[in-house]
Amino acid sequence: MFFFTKNTILSAGQCLEKMHYDHFFPHLKKDYLGKNTFYDEKKEVKKLILSFLGKGLWIKGETVEERVEESKKAVLKKRKAIFNPVFVFDDILIEIDALIWSEKGYDIYDIKSASSLKTIFFDALALQLFVLNRLDIPTEKVILCTIHQNYTFHQKLEPEKLIEKREVRESVLERIPKITEKIETAKKALENKTMSFEKEIGKRCYFPECGYLEDCWKKKQVPYPSIFNLSRMDKVSKFELYSQGIKNLKDIPEEIVQKLEKKQKIQIEADRTGKPFIDSEKIKEFLDTITYPLYFLDFETVQHPVPRFEGVKPNKHIPFQFSLHYLESETSKLKHFEFLADEKKDPRSFVAEKIVEWINPNHCILSYNSGFEKAVIRKLAEFCPQKSETLLQIAQNIKDLMQPFKNFSYYQKEMNGRYSIKSVLSALIPEESYSKLNIKNGGEATFVYKSLEYIQDEKIKMEKKKDLLDYCRLDTYAMVLILNYLKKI
Repeated sequence: MFFFTKNTILSAGQCLEKMHYDHFFPHLKKDYLGKNTFYDEKKEVKKLILSFLGKGLWIKGETVEERVEESKKAVLKKRKAIFNPVFVFDDILIEIDALIWSEKGYDIYDIKSASSLKTIFFDALALQLFVLNRLDIPTEKVILCTIHQNYTFHQKLEPEKLIEKREVRESVLERIPKITEKIETAKKALENKTMSFEKEIGKRCYFPECGYLEDCWKKKQVPYPSIFNLSRMDKVSKFELYSQGIKNLKDIPEEIVQKLEKKQKIQIEADRTGKPFIDSEKIKEFLDTITYPLYFLDFETVQHPVPRFEGVKPNKHIPFQFSLHYLESETSKLKHFEFLADEKKDPRSFVAEKIVEWINPNHCILSYNSGFEKAVIRKLAEFCPQKSETLLQIAQNIKDLMQPFKNFSYYQKEMNGRYSIKSVLSALIPEESYSKLNIKNGGEATFVYKSLEYIQDEKIKMEKKKDLLDYCRLDTYAMVLILNYLKKI
């Protein structure tokens, strides 16, 4: 059976084509993780918070139709607490986190793992209230639950301090007319499953950023790289240039180029000539700061909306893994060390122990975007006061390999205005690529680590751990390769 979902209807307000993608082609979304995963963080957070609302009836039907029928019966019986109910009105499907019976109707509870409020939260609640009103289900309060960002975990979880509740019914009611318009728009647009590519791209593609840009823009023949790859220019200005027919960097008129920053001029010149820009003096200055013995260090971190370890706030970075390459001298054999924490334990003390064991605090350490590694180590020093002196000394000796690329001391066309380690590696040493790995970015690494404690099959779990080690190892090996490349310039 065909249903109009929350994503379908809310996307219609931003872009009809985004709505088509959300409904028919969600697998094309950037960073799409699929439906058959071992771990769903949003569901885990929801289950945890709902458990603090008391006992209630969980709607668990296997099909949508079964869940709708269970939800109807629960409402007719005026069950005091209904968790995860599903309702359908005029082919519009909604899933509610909780309905809690009050004096004359149900309070609607919507649970988010975020700490900040977003417009889309209120739009989603407006859709829920719209459907419940049409089904004549009595409602009273509309309660939006978010995570209190200043909460700190101490010994045990305190839900009354962790969860921030807001009564938002009036704000939600104000949005129902707009939701009604979006429903009509969505229904008309989805009568035909054929994608339409007649519209030009626009600011709606970025505000908020659409996850289907790559596929959609390719079909619209937006070149890559394009004006949108120009570094250090805001998106509004880029769209203004694009609307004037300036689609490629080479198309930018000279009078505009002259007003741009030095780094932007470097990028445009490299794009036009195909030749790399090399500031040999600046590169040498950077290389002169590197001494041996030399370490190459990279962390992977995990964030939990609901903190589970002592002294941790919601969504704060906790290191669970690191890779360490080591060169005794410029000509010595490369060595490698790596650590991956037990997914069921607080990893911080174990990570700190290995860092102190394997790194001489008086030696030079290279990281990429070193501010992150320094911050992680300083937090470890706070948590492990007995190791703090050594850890802080290690942090002090970290150099940033990103510096010559961020400063455009070295730039080549293939970097496309970016200086992340992945962009630099693929430009300088294209035969070494993250694309061959099962995990291709930090977000995926975090997700896989979180999923480990839910995987029952030990063989699959070991495969996932290997994927994590492979990914983090390439981060530090990439630094070795990039440093060698700079030395040969």
